[in-house]
Amino acid sequence: MTTQIAEVPSVRQSPMAVLERADRKAVAGDFAGALTDYAWCLKHGEEDRSFGAIMSIPGALAALGSQHPPALELLRAERDELESAILSGRPREWEGFQMYAEINRALGEASRSITTFDNLPSNGWGELTRKGLFMSIVKDLYEGRRYKDVVRYDVLVLSKLDYTIWQRVVDEFRGPSDLLVLPDIFLLYGALIHVGRKESAAALADVVVGLAPPALEELVEVAQEAGAVDEVERLKSKLVKPDDPCSDGRAAAGP
Repeated sequence: MTTQIAEVPSVRQSPMAVLERADRKAVAGDFAGALTDYAWCLKHGEEDRSFGAIMSIPGALAALGSQHPPALELLRAERDELESAILSGRPREWEGFQMYAEINRALGEASRSITTFDNLPSNGWGELTRKGLFMSIVKDLYEGRRYKDVVRYDVLVLSKLDYTIWQRVVDEFRGPSDLLVLPDIFLLYGALIHVGRKESAAALADVVVGLAPPALEELVEVAQEAGAVDEVERLKSKLVKPDDPCSDGRAAAGP
């Protein structure tokens, strides 16, 4: 039976202040009090668009659950509600997809998100919902070696392989460094290598490096993990060695 969670008084509160209070209670051993505050943040946090820490709550509840099992019960109940909404084509926009994925990860059940992804119907609303869920589980798909899905849905949803469109999107960011907050691009790069589309992967890497040179080292690591020896060497040829007397401070052009 689901544990009843007491409501925090309905006075206007800062979600961040409530979250910090929950953390303090958890450290002090007031597990029931911490659960009440975490539950309030989970329920009301989305009402404050500036509350960026909301996606940290599943992890906090999972940690609390190791000492206070009702916290895990709350997480599972929230997950089940979100899952039902997704499978019926009534997701809570991006936040619902993201929270669903975060809860499954916190519970150590990331594969459940992929199962839901697979169980969506192939009709119109099913495909639209699958694309929305995809955006929150790219990492889970990649780690599950579902490389074809990573490539397929990145093309459909983000048009990241249409470099003309993608370039225009990136140009709208504040600057090249903003690209570094898009880890999905590295997963797409790795997925392209894994499915044998190495030329497309190389072309994508060149676009990324042109926009954000610091991304080169991350791309090298991804290529190494994927076992793409030639691509690793091609990328390394772009690295500038500070002690190279012939270097003029620019990365060497790849082959």
